[in-house]
Amino acid sequence: MADPRTPHPYKHRPWLARRVHEGRAELRAVCNCGVVYPLEGGSPGWASVREKPMLQAEIGRHLEEVAAALPEGARCTDRRRHRTPPHERCPLCAAQAQLPLGLTG
Repeated sequence: MADPRTPHPYKHRPWLARRVHEGRAELRAVCNCGVVYPLEGGSPGWASVREKPMLQAEIGRHLEEVAAALPEGARCTDRRRHRTPPHERCPLCAAQAQLPLGLTG
């Protein structure tokens, strides 16, 4: 399983996977980077539907960890105009060259 603190070159797209097992609906939080919640004894497990808020909180924590691991230059300075989520690298901001000290844009 991937380490959630390392930035990945692709976009994180978490979702809630659902299944019916022995007549009960069950959920699992999954991200395309390989992170799966809940973990039961170190291996991915399934949770009851009543635990959906907990799983959504886990997804939020995962995305916060990914956002914190982004280098400062890759973070977006104008997320609304660039339409970049906080947990993804902004291609517009990352491609801009840093101006030397004393110069303004």
